[in-house]
Amino acid sequence: MQAQRYFDILTYQNQFFPNKRALGHLKAGKKINFSSQEIAMYVGNMACNLIDKGLKKGDYVCLFGPTTDVWWVLAELAISSAGGVVVPIEITNENLVETINLLRDTQSKFCFTFAQEIQFYIQDFEEQISTLKGIFNFDKQFVTIEKHALFNNPSPESQITLETMKGVIHEDDLAFLLYTRGTTAKPKGILLSHKNILENAQAMLKLSPLNCDHRHLSITHISHSFERVVLTAVMLSGASSFFQSGVENFYFATKRIKPHFLSMSTEDCLLFLKKLTDESKKGKQSNPALDMVMRICKKNLETFTVGFWDWIIIKFIDLTLFKAWRKKLGNKLQAIYVIGSPLDSLSAKFFHHAGIEIKEGYGLTEATALVSLNGYADDTTRPKTSGKIMHNLKVRIATKKNQEYGEILVKGPSVMRSYFTGIEEQPGLTEKQEWLSTGDVGKIVDDNFLIIAPRD
Repeated sequence: MQAQRYFDILTYQNQFFPNKRALGHLKAGKKINFSSQEIAMYVGNMACNLIDKGLKKGDYVCLFGPTTDVWWVLAELAISSAGGVVVPIEITNENLVETINLLRDTQSKFCFTFAQEIQFYIQDFEEQISTLKGIFNFDKQFVTIEKHALFNNPSPESQITLETMKGVIHEDDLAFLLYTRGTTAKPKGILLSHKNILENAQAMLKLSPLNCDHRHLSITHISHSFERVVLTAVMLSGASSFFQSGVENFYFATKRIKPHFLSMSTEDCLLFLKKLTDESKKGKQSNPALDMVMRICKKNLETFTVGFWDWIIIKFIDLTLFKAWRKKLGNKLQAIYVIGSPLDSLSAKFFHHAGIEIKEGYGLTEATALVSLNGYADDTTRPKTSGKIMHNLKVRIATKKNQEYGEILVKGPSVMRSYFTGIEEQPGLTEKQEWLSTGDVGKIVDDNFLIIAPRD
């Protein structure tokens, strides 16, 4: 069996990699685990109850919340298996007005809220949203499986309908509407199919050592396309994925979960480095050990190698400082997957000497997420690049005469179906895609490795 639709990852995981701790999150300091079999059961019940309440194939369903947890993933898989289109949105109390606009724009039949304040806000405007049939609150501190309506026993009719629905959903059908959070002033809606998501996740696995013995800690919100692809890849590999709530202390989460992999944006990665260094200064202006490593890193930013005596100094600092950093992170960390703008050479070299491996990639939501990624085998990784181009993508550089860099153009099975301009245009979205114009500038070097030119 091969997963062809997003929700197929449940059947695939249970068939090949049954996992007692497939997904988990922290709740009131306690680690809550869900087995792959439990997940499949809960998702099935939720999907049937949504069908009983009127969800039809092609209906949009919005999910709103400030953080991601297991409940969020279960809701998405249930919506997807019932034929709905998932619209995940990271929302806070500061931008609640977006919830109403999105519900109207997508003509959503249902919405899920993951903070009670969001539920109350939408209820105030519920009568003004003609298509909305129900609001389901999954605030982690209140929800229990025994009490929530969507976990109650579904009707036999809906179970038959669900199995019929799974049979008619095609890999090219619309699965997600994701909104970009890039450099443009107004976020753009990106329509992605089941095939888009799975092709990108499976391509990532060819460059990643993820397997059923690994644990992944999700920090970035799942509304970001990169985090979605990472989570899909994790589930396909049989590995475990845990979610760190914004309320919980980050180091508390890493010590409890002991992750092998983290994933984050370039901006989050730089904030992460600042957090580590600031805590090592203990309120002072500087830390002599950190200052020494910085001076060594600056000597030659073109390479990660250092001279013999500098290597001795770094090894000593590793024993006195960096070892403590890695212990804070659970002492199992193999790598951090990072996607976004290129990580500056100084930070990349500093992470390397601290024994924290950074695997940089490049991507954009219009290509589902990943276009290139640094892998683990020698022929799949290059320092100071954004990694090897995904095996199932074609990348072309549109250069002008005598120019080293040019615009990056992408073609392949993970390129989006279309931009979202209204649900009435949905039937015309299956037309053959031509080259995707990314708007980013880069060049291809060596054996299909991509270098991104820094943005001005």
